[in-house]
Amino acid sequence: MSKKEKNKPQAPARPVQEEKANFISMMAKLDSRQRHRILAYLFWLIGIFIILFAYRAS
Repeated sequence: MSKKEKNKPQAPARPVQEEKANFISMMAKLDSRQRHRILAYLFWLIGIFIILFAYRAS
């Protein structure tokens, strides 16, 4: 082992206190206009995928 490998400083182990935001908590923080816009985009994307899947299945 070289001297560099022996003298590596190790970071102290500390728990990370990050709050993982899930979809429901993110939607709760938005106002009604932003929530409606996001839900409309999701609705249209799901509709497009359904139409494409039906087109490929036929």
